[in-house]
Amino acid sequence: GDIPEVVDVALIITPAATVAGIIEECGAKGIENAVVFSAGFEEVEGGEINAQRLAEAAEKHNVRVIGPNCNGLWSVKHKTIMSFSGAALRIEKINHAPIAVLSQSGALSGAISNALNNSGLGLSYIVSVGNETCTDVIDIAGSIIEQDDVKVVALYLEGLEAANRILPIAERA
Repeated sequence: GDIPEVVDVALIITPAATVAGIIEECGAKGIENAVVFSAGFEEVEGGEINAQRLAEAAEKHNVRVIGPNCNGLWSVKHKTIMSFSGAALRIEKINHAPIAVLSQSGALSGAISNALNNSGLGLSYIVSVGNETCTDVIDIAGSIIEQDDVKVVALYLEGLEAANRILPIAERA
């Protein structure tokens, strides 16, 4: 709330119990997007209350949230890495190619992306959604296929609650 201007994306790395309040501040400030690296949500016993509060705050304040418990996202074309990954240190060495990697797992999205880059293929985007409390892989796939530098989308899924949602996206792709 104290930031003088409205930023495009808030990167949140604070204790789980504080995240919903920060999302509320983002919404009040007009910040529409957030990436939550913080853990302590659905993946731990008792964390469901933090997840519920996060989801309610995001919906109430119209903040799109990737995460929590995620490794964030990259846009190779725009040389933007919103992640705690060490990849930011070598962004200039990442080959830009029309392959997007969307994953629930940050570790596996990183491994797949490293393999693509090390093989000489490269990639365009990596999005690790973590717990998918507010935004899931299918939500991301729906917008990533519209990017002009994407021709292939690799998905790593640990499960889908409404798998039929992918059908219209696959048809558009």
